[in-house]
Amino acid sequence: MVVAHLGGRCDLFEATVGLTGNAGPEGSVVFEVWGDGTLLWESDVLSPDSAPVPVQVDVTGRRDVKLVTTPAGDSTVGDRAAWADARVHCE
Repeated sequence: MVVAHLGGRCDLFEATVGLTGNAGPEGSVVFEVWGDGTLLWESDVLSPDSAPVPVQVDVTGRRDVKLVTTPAGDSTVGDRAAWADARVHCE
């Protein structure tokens, strides 16, 4: 989990999410973006065979944004997740 303090000054979070090349074949994860305690975006369950997923989330006025990766309801065996090119657009 990563928490970024935006102070209400940003309007967009972007990234590309997926499992890394060294994820095990049994790996499966769900990515979540939270803003001030509210779930703003959630991916489908991603596996090593899943294509990378582009993420664009409106974070206008949010004080804090939290990036969460969960084990998709199973074990964490083989889970190697990445938030690639993660960035926020701020004034």
